[in-house]
Amino acid sequence: MRLLCLFVSIITFASAYNSPSFTHNIARDNFKLVPYIAKSIAKRHNLKIDERNELIQEGYIGLMYAARKYDPDNERGAKFSTYSSYWIKSFMTKYIKTTYYNNHLCLNEDTYVHEEPECLSVLHYSSLNKMEIDILYKRYVKKPRSTSIQLANEYNISKRKILSISKMAIIKLKTEISNKK
Repeated sequence: MRLLCLFVSIITFASAYNSPSFTHNIARDNFKLVPYIAKSIAKRHNLKIDERNELIQEGYIGLMYAARKYDPDNERGAKFSTYSSYWIKSFMTKYIKTTYYNNHLCLNEDTYVHEEPECLSVLHYSSLNKMEIDILYKRYVKKPRSTSIQLANEYNISKRKILSISKMAIIKLKTEISNKK
């Protein structure tokens, strides 16, 4: 009896995945779905070309997972593109969270300590005050980036003022960098 239960569970587990040929064919027919989904995610997170390529690679892993698990005779009659888009987005989102949202933290004696990024220590920003450096850092360098609304709430000033401070700080940086060259 025990052997029969083990055999039935192995058959059930094996039937939960599609054959390699079916997986290959359905993934090949829908491979253009991954860059399409990646475009909006890359734009939302302002990813560079290499980062976007890694995101697309992660999406292909999600596509292959969906192709292995897809049941063409499902109860709801969902198409593969609908089913796979969930898994593609899931894999991409997980990749974004683990790669970019946890990079600015390091474990140091059971507490999380913020590491100073190299880009702020390369140049000495003598033309910027502490608030301008902090706003630029939180808006453009720190991951996850702070929005202007979050910064306005933090500094108790308007969103428009935050935007003008960051714009003026960028202008100051450009002139300082061009003067150093």
